[in-house]
Amino acid sequence: MKKSLIALAALAATSAFAQSSVTLYGRIDMGWGTATTKAANGTQDKSTGLVDGTQTSNAIGFRGTEDLGGGLTAGFNLEQGISPTQAGGWNTRTASSAHQVANGGAISAGTMRAGNVSLRGGFGLVEVGTLQWSAGYAVSSRWGPFAEGFGGEAHTIMPSRITGLSYTTPAFSNTTVTLQHGGAHGNRIDRESVADAADGLRKNKSARTGINIQHAAGPLYLGAAYERTAVEARANVNGLTAGAALGTGFASNAYGAPVANGAAVVARTETAWAVAATYDLGVAQIRGMAVERDNGAVSATKTSGNGLAITVPMGAAAFGLATNNQKAKTAGATTQDVSGHQVNVRYNLSKRTNVYIHHGTDKDKGSAVTTSTQAKRTRTVAGLVHTF
Repeated sequence: MKKSLIALAALAATSAFAQSSVTLYGRIDMGWGTATTKAANGTQDKSTGLVDGTQTSNAIGFRGTEDLGGGLTAGFNLEQGISPTQAGGWNTRTASSAHQVANGGAISAGTMRAGNVSLRGGFGLVEVGTLQWSAGYAVSSRWGPFAEGFGGEAHTIMPSRITGLSYTTPAFSNTTVTLQHGGAHGNRIDRESVADAADGLRKNKSARTGINIQHAAGPLYLGAAYERTAVEARANVNGLTAGAALGTGFASNAYGAPVANGAAVVARTETAWAVAATYDLGVAQIRGMAVERDNGAVSATKTSGNGLAITVPMGAAAFGLATNNQKAKTAGATTQDVSGHQVNVRYNLSKRTNVYIHHGTDKDKGSAVTTSTQAKRTRTVAGLVHTF
């Protein structure tokens, strides 16, 4: 009897483990690169050194699923961006261009890339938490596996992360719709306090809503997305010096900018849209996208971009070519007009490891000719990527 009970317990434990799984995964991308930056007034800077995250972002994460029965599955995903070239390691990360040389990717302490739980079933997919891709970025980033900072940044006009709620429908005729609501990589804030009525009303509101429609059938992909972010932050607190610290939830607006006491930030609504299409011809994959963003300010800044890329696979190798344009206007005046081009070669040593060379150049025709503003940059990196 005792042996039977032990056997049954072992069988039950085995069955429980068989219904759930947890995976540790990550990416390490390291290389050696050269960057040359030329300002509009002719001054030049050139440097060479170790770089990270050129082809893909460096990250480590955990994901897991549990079969709840009846076609229902629970899941989670935790992913943190890292920078192997920095002393902070897991406490810092770089932008995807990731250069530790001339005007490279910025170092950031915002390492969280994903942190969410989910339920999937016949009703679709529901996710709660920080999502790695916003509804809009999921579309704009489909234009190709090309490195940012190498003449290929237009898709980043669309904000990438969102923290909140996300719902994706089941696929109908190979088409899904995703709806999202939350904050721009932060909490959705909707708070008013009259506790200190004598000091006036304190208010901090921000909310971001997005939708995309994606169709994937065989070699064809089509996607379209729209996002809207409403921002209103006020701190009318009498008796405090302008800029003095506020209570929790009132220190910054949705974009991380400080909100001063006794000042009001004019409410604004930011909008962005993106469309993308890809087609696999077998001998080559063609990808294209267009994106536009309006920050909704009084003197509005409108940023638009488009890109076209082609990748030709040849056995274990793949050759890529991309071109993109990015333009910004503030109050109707052009402040940025960048055209970029990029070529790359990737060779797969295995399913998890590849070597690559990226070369790109971009030029900003919107730079003033008498300033030290960056006008042209050229970058070349050779590197190695391993995924696990």
